[in-house]
Amino acid sequence: MLPTVMEFLLSQHRPHGGRYCHPSRVQFIIPAIPPGVTISFTVGPPTGYYAAIKFAASHPDEVVPYTMWEDFTQAGDKYVTGLVASDWQREFLPYFILFTAENPISAQIQNRSVLNQPFLASQWNVLIHNREDFDEVMKLLETYGNQTSQTLLLQANDLLKQMIKASGGRR
Repeated sequence: MLPTVMEFLLSQHRPHGGRYCHPSRVQFIIPAIPPGVTISFTVGPPTGYYAAIKFAASHPDEVVPYTMWEDFTQAGDKYVTGLVASDWQREFLPYFILFTAENPISAQIQNRSVLNQPFLASQWNVLIHNREDFDEVMKLLETYGNQTSQTLLLQANDLLKQMIKASGGRR
């Protein structure tokens, strides 16, 4: 299930044809990390893409809960830090992280167990081909935010009217 904003972005097309964005899923598989070892890597958009928006991540059941410590940073800001817990396996972790080759995501995974442990994860992204598409996506996101705010205001106003009417009051 895609977040509504991602559905919106994926439904938008360039005036001359083709989409601004494409869906993507990335899998990270490290068969065994020895006890106490930290593995570091960076994540940028795939070759041929200018940018990506990470919107969800999860871990399969093969990752033993509470054995792996994750630190994810971008431009010096940490947005995830902590032990991989069982709820990270049952549900998708929602994100909204824009990254480019010049501003990638940096990851550190540490095995806190006394045994070798596998690390597996999936990350869902929306990919953006080039700078021009990126600029359009930013405009689309502004439009989407304004449309969403307007829709929420109208829904709140309708609900308020219904509540007043139900309580016997007048508008």
